[in-house]
Amino acid sequence: MRGATATRAIKLLILLAAHRTGLTVAEMAAELGVSPRTLYRDLQVLEEAGLPLEIERQGRRCVYRVLDAERWRLGALLGLSEVLALHLAADLMRAHGGDPWKAAIEEAMKKIDLALPARYAARLEEGLARVSASRHAERRYTERPEILSAVTTALDEQRPLHVSYATPGRPNPTPRVLWPLHLYCHDRGLYLLARDSRSEEVRTFLVDRITLARLGEGRFDPPEDFDPATYFGDAFAVHRGGELIHLRLCATPRVAHLFEERRWHHSQRNTRTRRGLIVRMRVLDTPELRAWIQSFGSQVVVEAPASLAEVIARDAEAVVRAHARARGRARRDGGRRKRRSAPKTPHRDQNNPTTPK
Repeated sequence: MRGATATRAIKLLILLAAHRTGLTVAEMAAELGVSPRTLYRDLQVLEEAGLPLEIERQGRRCVYRVLDAERWRLGALLGLSEVLALHLAADLMRAHGGDPWKAAIEEAMKKIDLALPARYAARLEEGLARVSASRHAERRYTERPEILSAVTTALDEQRPLHVSYATPGRPNPTPRVLWPLHLYCHDRGLYLLARDSRSEEVRTFLVDRITLARLGEGRFDPPEDFDPATYFGDAFAVHRGGELIHLRLCATPRVAHLFEERRWHHSQRNTRTRRGLIVRMRVLDTPELRAWIQSFGSQVVVEAPASLAEVIARDAEAVVRAHARARGRARRDGGRRKRRSAPKTPHRDQNNPTTPK
């Protein structure tokens, strides 16, 4: 369906849904500013799309109406603030790894906008100019559409997925058979939760690292008790594993607001003290958690457990040594460049009076 035809069909649908008693072809054509011939084609498009149309003959007139019209009166069901919220949610999805559903998102929002009363148009445009979502470090999933298509199809049809997965630190991707259970969006990335043929356990796979994917034969029944929230449980973000710890951090007043304004983990508890803000969590000790703690630098100190505090301290010392080595190399390289670029002093020969002094 071309863009102009789709737009006319949506407008025709809205027009029919707004007139419960129905309209004739001539009335609809006049209202939309098209010829009766074009109007008949648009009616056919709606019928092919599954719209429940009813045709009633009234003498010489044929009246068209939509069955169960209330379902199609979107403009009457949504207010301006609700549509603004949907636009912001769609924008967040686009920036949050939403490329696989970009076309569907755009089409859905187009239909919603067309269904709104005309008086909302200008206010909607003004509202959209005041809200937006960050696109920082977004991932480009549209560059591998065949992989995303295989992943989403396997999820929808409950089929196994044969993949090659690139694990960091390994020279070559490894072949695996996955039984997809759930697709999870986090930090602008897509993570596939699937039962892995190698471990026979449910694992988390970053879609970016799937280099090849094809659908397998047959179908499988996902476990009825699988729940993504339960699966992630005490994980800090998306990675599981590691020891379950009772974490206690001390944040200086300079960064305390970052913990009071956000809930980083469902078990987070904050307590203000003279030393600073004490943050407690019951969480899995994973590389994600450690990287998050280290991102605050000296403004956040691990008070418990002692084993994690020691690891963070060793990592900090290693960072200091690495930067010290880098500064030393930079100074040496700078000194060499200065010596190379310095002008050469002419050689003085006392026996040759023409030599400049």
